[in-house]
Amino acid sequence: MMRRPLDRLAEESYDLLIIGGGVNGLASAWDAALRGLKVALIEKGDYGAATSAASLKIIHGGLRYLQHLDFGRMREGISERHAMMCLFPYLIEPFPFLVPTYGFSMKGKAAMRAAFMVNDFMSRNRNRDLPAAAGEIPGGKILSKSETLGLAPSIETQGLTGGAMFYDARMHNSERVTLAFALAADELGADLANYVCAKRLVVKGEQVVAVEAEDQLTGASFSIRAKQVLNACGPWNPLLLEMLGAKRGDFTYSAGVQVITRAVTTQPIGLAVTSQHEDPDSKLKRGGRHYFTTAWRGNTIWGTTDRVYQGDPDQFRITREEVIRFVEECDSALPGESLGESDILHAYGGLRPVEGRNLHTGSQVSRRYTIFDHGEDLKVNNLLSIQGIKYTACRLMAEKAVDAVVAKLGGDQVCRTNSASLSDPLVERDDLEKRLRQLGSSDALCLHLIRTWGANAPEVIAGANSDDLTPLFPTSAVCSAEVRYVVRNESVHHLSDVLFGRTELGTMGYPGAVQLDAVAQLVGDELNWDEARKRQEVEAVQARYVFKN
Repeated sequence: MMRRPLDRLAEESYDLLIIGGGVNGLASAWDAALRGLKVALIEKGDYGAATSAASLKIIHGGLRYLQHLDFGRMREGISERHAMMCLFPYLIEPFPFLVPTYGFSMKGKAAMRAAFMVNDFMSRNRNRDLPAAAGEIPGGKILSKSETLGLAPSIETQGLTGGAMFYDARMHNSERVTLAFALAADELGADLANYVCAKRLVVKGEQVVAVEAEDQLTGASFSIRAKQVLNACGPWNPLLLEMLGAKRGDFTYSAGVQVITRAVTTQPIGLAVTSQHEDPDSKLKRGGRHYFTTAWRGNTIWGTTDRVYQGDPDQFRITREEVIRFVEECDSALPGESLGESDILHAYGGLRPVEGRNLHTGSQVSRRYTIFDHGEDLKVNNLLSIQGIKYTACRLMAEKAVDAVVAKLGGDQVCRTNSASLSDPLVERDDLEKRLRQLGSSDALCLHLIRTWGANAPEVIAGANSDDLTPLFPTSAVCSAEVRYVVRNESVHHLSDVLFGRTELGTMGYPGAVQLDAVAQLVGDELNWDEARKRQEVEAVQARYVFKN
């Protein structure tokens, strides 16, 4: 049961305080706690609610880095995809991508066949020691023109010669992946608190000796003491460093937008389509930079755009106009589709760091995670900052960051996350399904629970009656039992925490006023909200939707 231990945060002294509860901060908290460090973490909003929530749900194996001849990062992607599938054998699954082939140049079958040969060789151990529940990553294969059109009938047909199918991995519910790190760290004794904001860094000599924090729910202030501090605030990193006198200067972000539309393929696959922008870092040119689609819960996610954003990350918003423009561009890449505004189910976005040399080009986002030691630039010897890029590398970046923390503490504890699992891999899927059916789960609910909760699924619905196991929405299998479970066990304080961070109820698009009221009633009953509070919570959720189709 995860609660906010505010009294302990104020009273204890920690080995490590992490500021920022996105996937990178939470993975770092778990890694550090697993090594035996005394860990605290604070997050000014909800866990994983900002940049971590803005993803295509893909764990990348690094094939596209072959285009940059970046074999080191390609190998890193393959290794970390394997690690993530071991960590989450039920929540992350193999997923196919289709790349249409054209002509006989770099966009043709021969080039893709050669790429697959290199990729299959470099990833030859990709399925070694994977838990049975995780499945296996097949090798790439070349498809005929008719096979390609059978999967994606709307693609450009002029010059089409066929397609190339490769496999990566997909998170059915990225929010549960993020939260799993928090729950695991909490279970190991780390003290985590969402809705707690760092307001000031107290420095003596060349050390941060305390962080003054404020509870965003009550307004109460308190100090947290730690030997080492890790800044994992993502786009807010510079704002934290400004507390130490650092100049933010012309700090620039890439604003990425993802859009969910109706399905554009006949099978649950991803699709690579050529955009109007070229990748300036590519050594092997294949024309325009690709957008990728992800088949997700019967619909399609499109992503990711890149536009320059300069300003306060708290003020970042995506607009209806930019979403519509993006969909129009996606539609132009699929001549047979006719996507329009009425096909948009949901849109969301986030900020990522930019490499200065890419500001004038179509590819702005930085390509590598970074770890900064502020002993040199700010003369503060116990402060590190991390900047992540993708879910795929969150475990590895956490390992490197905690390695640096351990070295500063003078310890020798080694990383253990590369051989761990956050969902019991020994539980056979057949046994899991049997237990869930014994608890009253239908076939559809059973599939949903396993893909969302993994081996912990029986615990979630234990003791629930048949009404509690009935889907709350026609478009989702989430049931009342799940809502009650997360409110009671997972540090829920707002309706948005349930809809966007603990369940999938709000992540596919606007559920409707009646549906929101029903969930607000459930959550409010658990948290003793009055009618005015329920209405306030519903209105706050409604304001987050750009589209209410």
